[in-house]
Amino acid sequence: MSVQATHRTRAYAMLCEAYGATGWTITAGRFHRGTGQTLEAAARDACERMVEVRFGVRRPVTGSGGSGSARHNPIDARGVFEQTLDVRIAYLRGESGDGMGPDPAEAEGEASGGAVLDAVEDRAETDADVVRSTLGWQPNWSGLTPTVIDCAPVDEDEMERLPDRVIRTVRFRLLTWGAIPAA
Repeated sequence: MSVQATHRTRAYAMLCEAYGATGWTITAGRFHRGTGQTLEAAARDACERMVEVRFGVRRPVTGSGGSGSARHNPIDARGVFEQTLDVRIAYLRGESGDGMGPDPAEAEGEASGGAVLDAVEDRAETDADVVRSTLGWQPNWSGLTPTVIDCAPVDEDEMERLPDRVIRTVRFRLLTWGAIPAA
């Protein structure tokens, strides 16, 4: 299994299946995972609160104090690594009264909220706060290999406004400790 496969599985469990420590979970059904397509390519009627988890390149963390050495210990074959973890969430966008978006008076769960841009942006920011607190709570990452040291939100979030949807990205710095592949 790849070094990030268990982390991806855990992230989706936290986002879609209410996994986590009591008080630090997201209600099951608030978000849903797509079936292989990107958020941009998903059907309009399926994209509301669809999530994707994406990882950046995994790199060894360099030592502090200007030594330039990596925090690797070749004697015990373990090292500290970092990468970005992006949680991308899609929201259906429409105009008031156009019939394109969910009716906020009748919708429940993942489809709740209006489709006008202001309502979508408000919902996206509320969701971003929930995602930050849940994925940023280190005990929710316990028991994985490589070990998660920290999953900290970073100030590099994005919001992409497309004609029929908005995609909100919440970015984290994932810091792990694990085996160095043998030569």
